[in-house]
Amino acid sequence: MSIAIYRHEKPLFILAALFSAVFWGVLIVLTKGIVLTLLPFLALGYLFAQSGFISYMKGTGALVSATQFPDLNERVNICAAKIGLKKKPELFILHGNGVFNAFATRFLRCDYIILLSDVLDALEDRPDAINFYIGHEMGHIQRRHLLFEPFLSLGLCLPLLGAGYSRAREYTCDLYGAACVAKPESAQEGIALLAVGARRYKNLNVQDYINQARHSSGFWMSFHELIGSYPWLTKRFTSISPNFRKQDMPRRNPLAYVLAIFVPRLTMTSVIIIYLVFLIGFTDIVAKEMKGLTAGLEAAAVDTAVMDYDIETYASAAELLAATVQDIKMDLPQSLDERITLSDGYSEEGNRLVYEYTVDMATQPFDFEVMRRDVSENINDYWCAGGMVADFRRFGITIIYRYVDQEKNKLGDIIFDTTQCAVP
Repeated sequence: MSIAIYRHEKPLFILAALFSAVFWGVLIVLTKGIVLTLLPFLALGYLFAQSGFISYMKGTGALVSATQFPDLNERVNICAAKIGLKKKPELFILHGNGVFNAFATRFLRCDYIILLSDVLDALEDRPDAINFYIGHEMGHIQRRHLLFEPFLSLGLCLPLLGAGYSRAREYTCDLYGAACVAKPESAQEGIALLAVGARRYKNLNVQDYINQARHSSGFWMSFHELIGSYPWLTKRFTSISPNFRKQDMPRRNPLAYVLAIFVPRLTMTSVIIIYLVFLIGFTDIVAKEMKGLTAGLEAAAVDTAVMDYDIETYASAAELLAATVQDIKMDLPQSLDERITLSDGYSEEGNRLVYEYTVDMATQPFDFEVMRRDVSENINDYWCAGGMVADFRRFGITIIYRYVDQEKNKLGDIIFDTTQCAVP
């Protein structure tokens, strides 16, 4: 038996699959493949969570079989044959605690249908309507809705698309349920039970309830349906009526789409994936920061090792001067003025270490006093931070920064004063 699917399901599925493929690809690239390594852990988490429910179902509910509720077992056989489902799912009955519902689930390549006892009790004298529930859930299995959901989870987060595809699946499965009943009104009775309960569904005025669907064209009903996973029951009831026409379904308020486009559809699966991706990104940022901090500390350790001269004892001023020139020649404090360059390197004048700088006087006048004011404090800070201050004092070493013009005329000296350093 060929069963038509709801007209919007297939195009929405294609869109969801395309967006999901793109999103998964982007995640793999952004996380450098780390997200793929998390998939086994996600599968393991699902395995434990789903196994808990399946265990509860098998340990609490009743499995329908040829010897356990054979009338329901026969209905399962009839529905499976009508929709062409080759592998019949196992049907379990669970106490519903007043809830009217049925649902399909999947675990380790096995499909299950759960019927809550309240549905069966309410339809005891309308058994054909039970076929609607069984057929509806078989529709989810036949259409492989449960199988594709993990892959589609990211694409189905999108506003309008995710909720729209979910509603389209419900319309399709209602058509499957309607195909399994012997009388068309039995399918409507199945939905009427969900709408008004066990005592009133038999007396529901069918035409009035169909007419009530017109209210769904208002702004607020349109908006809340657009962000919801299920169509309004009035519209589901209308869509399976024997004389249903496409024009009978009321159109939604166009303004509702404008607001609904800002409301994503988040499922538990998508929330977990988004959280894990955020965690990966945060961990990567922290790792980069720690790497930079470690590199900085290592560099600081190297600098400290170079500058810490207190670990050695110098026997003479000459030895100290030699160490000063050798170890600090790559780290001299430079002038603040870009016209000044270190010209002749280093020279020793007794116990004085002289760094000579040549000043380019061609571009504009050079004010040495301004230079002295700007540079003196920096020079003192530089040498006081080193570890040789005590030895400078012990041997009477003086550090001189000498500035000359291009003709070697002396412009002035800036002298490092060891007495300005706080030495323990």
